[in-house]
Amino acid sequence: MKYPQVWIFSKHDSDGEEQITRVRNVCAKRYLYSPRDESGLRSWEVDDELQGVESLLGPIWPRCY
Repeated sequence: MKYPQVWIFSKHDSDGEEQITRVRNVCAKRYLYSPRDESGLRSWEVDDELQGVESLLGPIWPRCY
């Protein structure tokens, strides 16, 4: 598969039925790791931590194609 895909399901009926989308759309466009906090601003804590892990493991993780 050239572009990995996942099924997405919403918690809200108003979002419509489940559907298939590219992983890139879920993680990048939907702010999977940067939810809004109580004040409505994005919280980047988890995203920042994941970037640190990716930087650490990236050089040693085998590339899969």
